[in-house]
Formats: sequence, structure tokens, C-alpha cells
Amino acid sequence: MNIHYRIIRVDPAAHGIVVRYFTDKVTEMDLANSLNPDGSVILNADGYPVSTRTDVMLNIYDTPAPSNEELEKRIMLNAPVPWLKLQEDIKDPGVDTKLSEARNLTGESKAISLDDLNGMRQTLAETERR
Repeated sequence: MNIHYRIIRVDPAAHGIVVRYFTDKVTEMDLANSLNPDGSVILNADGYPVSTRTDVMLNIYDTPAPSNEELEKRIMLNAPVPWLKLQEDIKDPGVDTKLSEARNLTGESKAISLDDLNGMRQTLAETERR
């Protein structure tokens, strides 16, 4: 999977940049959420969607701003990789994304104590370290 990004705009008032992420398989057009009444994508003057589901404001907390190289690192480190991978899987008819097991839980309501939840998180973290 190749992750791409586009800087949509620089926002000096927020000391940040709006970044858009997409992949080779999940394009900007696939992710567009600015639509005309007929369902077509609203494009800006450059021919790209006005907005997409992955447009993110990244505030730059360092002043003065870091170098372009450092900014590029931060942009890529903030890429929603698992979400983009999921979007690619959803587009792939060979990947089962039906959520059959989850359908059995529809309408159910359950509760968990904070202690139990923290215990689950600790167990998961220990498993991931191994």
C-alpha cells in the first residue's frame, strides 16, 4: 500500500496545515464527501475534491515551524494507516468485510467496569510486546 498526502491549505491563524491522505487504491475521488445533489463530486479549481473523509488539521506546535523535512515526517506519521488499509479491504471483493459475527450482536447492550477495561488493555499491551 502506498500512502499519499496532499497539503490542502496552510492556516497561519491555527499554526497548522490541512492534510489529505489517500492511497493508490483508495483515491481522493473515492474519499470525497463534497457532493452535488446529483452525487457528482464537487471539485476545486485545481480539479481535486473540495473535501474528503481524510482531510485533517495538523497543528504545528513548534515555533518557529520545523523544516520541510520534519513537517513531511510528521505528516506521514499522522497518516490514518489502519483506516486506509480497511478502506482498501472494503473495495477488494476478495476480502470478507460482511461483519457476520457483529450482526449477531445488533441490538445488544452490555456494560464493563473501568477496572475490567483497564485489565483488558493491560493484557493486550503485554501480548503486543511479546
